[in-house]
Amino acid sequence: MEPIILNKKFQGPFLNCEDLESKPGVYVVICDSFGMTPFRVLDAGESDNVRKVLGTTKKRNYWKKNNVAELKFLVRYEQNDDARIELNKEIKKQFQPSA
Repeated sequence: MEPIILNKKFQGPFLNCEDLESKPGVYVVICDSFGMTPFRVLDAGESDNVRKVLGTTKKRNYWKKNNVAELKFLVRYEQNDDARIELNKEIKKQFQPSA
């Protein structure tokens, strides 16, 4: 079953950035949560190349430093720049990522 965020289908969760495509899209970084919800949103963003941005060592180290749980990635590939920007804005507004 594909995850649905704000009525949009995403792919994932992926455990490895190497499994992502080098395409434009919107990404959501999550980890397991031990509270009221089954997962925690760590970060969200959009990029011309989601594989490249999520594979950045600096970003991954930042997320891991602040979280002991395994990172998971959700991706919605989207060519349209305006659509990516708007969806990213709405995700951040709705879920208020910790990063």
